[in-house]
Amino acid sequence: MPTSNPRQRGVVLAAVLLGAVGVLGAVLLPTSASPGSLLAGPPRGEGRHGAEFRVAGDGSIPTSAPRLRAPNEPLSSAERGYAIGLARDAMAADAQDVVGEPGGEVLTTELPPLAERSTARLVSVAVYDYTADQLHQLLVDLTAGSVQRDETVEGLQLPPTAAETAISMDLAMKADPEPAFAREYERSTGNPLLTPAQVHAVAGVWRPAYPSATTELATAVCGQHRCVQLLIALPTGQYLDTQDFAVDLSTHSVLRTQ
Repeated sequence: MPTSNPRQRGVVLAAVLLGAVGVLGAVLLPTSASPGSLLAGPPRGEGRHGAEFRVAGDGSIPTSAPRLRAPNEPLSSAERGYAIGLARDAMAADAQDVVGEPGGEVLTTELPPLAERSTARLVSVAVYDYTADQLHQLLVDLTAGSVQRDETVEGLQLPPTAAETAISMDLAMKADPEPAFAREYERSTGNPLLTPAQVHAVAGVWRPAYPSATTELATAVCGQHRCVQLLIALPTGQYLDTQDFAVDLSTHSVLRTQ
């Protein structure tokens, strides 16, 4: 079962290692920011070295339209939050995110391709519905405050969010039999691996680079479910072996690949 505050813990897990690193049998893509990190509020303060900073909001999604920028300008935090709210509201009533909350898991929020832009302020939002195991690509019109288009996309997996990374790490650490990385951690450090805070982890989409009999089950399942490959390292930077499993987030289970 997922642990408490997976989005808060996921931000820590996903931000530690930067860049994608190739792993035999998998292709890793970097995680994207979770919706809770999008909203900025007006309060200001002073950091350790006198640098000014702004306090982020409470993570709530704005329900009214913010000031909109020109169609081709970068999205503001408020615009992203407003687009996410509109996209989630347009999802099926039973759509859920990775922790079972309504609205689906928001994977990306960005400007649409140039060919799709107009005089309206449009935003492309990708949402994964864990109830139906479907990826939705929604085109949100911030000017009108509505969803212009909602398409179901097949054959595409986008990089995991911070929350998905945190859930994947929890599931991997609780797997039975114990994955290779946990045994390797104890051999390397002389201590058991008890919490995710003892290592650095990022997640990417799981794909078999060279399909074989050992990856056949995972390949079939991950063609229908949301699957993740973890890349885990010691604080020293030494990578641990994570080639023997993939995490099936759709069923909150660990699949053996070796």
